Amino acid sequence: MIPKVDVAKQVKNLVPAALTGGTTSSPRPVESGSHAPGYDTATVNKPERSGASDAKSSSATPLETQPPARPAPDSDSEPSDDQVQPPTRDDEPLATPHPLESEPPSSEAEQTLPPSASSSSAPPPPNQPPPLLKQKTIKRNMVLPLYEPPIFPDNTIRPQPVSKSILQTALRFVNKTLFNERRSAAARPASVLERLTKSPQSVKRIAVIGVHGWFPNRILQRVVGEPTGTSVRFAAKMGAAVRQFFQSRYNINLPSDAITLMPLEGEGKVEQRVEILYQNLVNSDNDWTKKLREADLVFVVTHSQGTPVSTILLARLIEEGLLDVTRQKIGVLAMAGISHGPFPSLKSSLILKYVEADPARELFDFNDAESAISQRYQAAMRRVLAAGVRMTAIGSWYDQVVPLYSAVMHGYNHPNIYRALYIDGADYVPDFLSHLVVYALKLRNAGMADHDLVVHLSEPLTGSVYGFGTQGHSVIYEELATYMLSIGWTMGRNPIWTLAPDSESQEATGVLEVRKFDAPTRLNPYHLPFIMSELIHSGQIRGEPSLSAELRNLVDMYKMWDPKPKDLKDLRYRLDFLKSRL
Repeated sequence: MIPKVDVAKQVKNLVPAALTGGTTSSPRPVESGSHAPGYDTATVNKPERSGASDAKSSSATPLETQPPARPAPDSDSEPSDDQVQPPTRDDEPLATPHPLESEPPSSEAEQTLPPSASSSSAPPPPNQPPPLLKQKTIKRNMVLPLYEPPIFPDNTIRPQPVSKSILQTALRFVNKTLFNERRSAAARPASVLERLTKSPQSVKRIAVIGVHGWFPNRILQRVVGEPTGTSVRFAAKMGAAVRQFFQSRYNINLPSDAITLMPLEGEGKVEQRVEILYQNLVNSDNDWTKKLREADLVFVVTHSQGTPVSTILLARLIEEGLLDVTRQKIGVLAMAGISHGPFPSLKSSLILKYVEADPARELFDFNDAESAISQRYQAAMRRVLAAGVRMTAIGSWYDQVVPLYSAVMHGYNHPNIYRALYIDGADYVPDFLSHLVVYALKLRNAGMADHDLVVHLSEPLTGSVYGFGTQGHSVIYEELATYMLSIGWTMGRNPIWTLAPDSESQEATGVLEVRKFDAPTRLNPYHLPFIMSELIHSGQIRGEPSLSAELRNLVDMYKMWDPKPKDLKDLRYRLDFLKSRL
């Protein structure tokens, strides 16, 4: 009998990922820290990585600790409870300490196990430790910073209603009566009873809208494969995350029919897609319009080009009364969104010039804050944030298409925007650089200026457009913690919801600050020392104990930072003045 031979081999996709928007369907090996849906990477031993990854896994900061070794169990007996490491859960990213401030729940700490040969031999004497063998390092994906209520309170802006004169009230009534002005549902303030009784336990219906990003044209798809970042995938992921969040946070098991998934499909330029998706929503055979109105909680999850598309669409739904912001809680998850466009250097790509069509070239119009589509996007942002919508903007480490400053909406300043970073487990090293990037995001989340630190750190975090290493633009939407963080930020920490008042009063006291931010084609590398100096001398940071302590820790970590790549060595050289602070 001829034995079966497994001839299957994994083939790495070498087609530039920038051409696919991070949505190629070629198989991606399950690396350390990444996993297929339904599998917990904490319970899987990953193969050891060689080269630079070994150096990464061996580098440890004083913030990390190594768990103690365990004695060898008897091979004939079942392992006892105290000999088994309980797996770390991915479903509680909001209740754990910050991984960059304490021992991370998913750190690269090495564990030790007895060698397999020892199972057949007698156990060692009690006073003699057994021989130990390193277990293969387990690496987990990270989404940072976590939502921390002491620093990031439930701070949705709720301005007081603007007082109106009798004449203004009368004119508004006449205008509505004579000209049949369409009354937006957002204009009806919530009653006191609604504000006091609205809680997670009162949620009966949830709507999840999925909006995909830009897809390459059909000719290019024949080369690079079918897109995987689809609206159906995003909606299904968010639906699963919502169930898990409600069960773990509130001990609520949602009924099977509580969540309605609304994946919206349609390609083209941004405003073309808005019209297509709107028609798909209102003309759905599944009566999505009715279910959207009846929902107590609404989530919009999107990726890449879908971020401006979803924002403009959401503003339209609020304006036309399909969403009631006084009754509904609304959250948006924007993953690797192009709020300020892709990397400007990609504009010279031959594929974009001669193969792709207008939708791909339009993406670079977001590099210019004065372009027509950027202005349209800014107006929609003002509308949805004024209505109390909470936005979670998450960028990706080693994103090969969208810079970090674009993904985290750097030019927009509003307390309803929460910014975070996804780091693939294969790339996560808790060193000075990762701490510094997350620290910059924490400053923005706390309402403080980062003096463009995120902009200057975006270049070293650029991924390879030719498929080498982590494809950060596409792996971000595979991580469940990405969705869980957005749900936590949308729900807030307060058990009783405080709903937004009517949109008129909010627009009259609008707080969204939009900087005229144009995506830089070149950066002055020597601005970085002055940025760090501004942070060190910031009175705001000194007034916040946790942020001040973390900044001092960063200065100490710089001394231990020994990067190998040339660009990171140059970065370290430019920050050499930090030695004087030690």
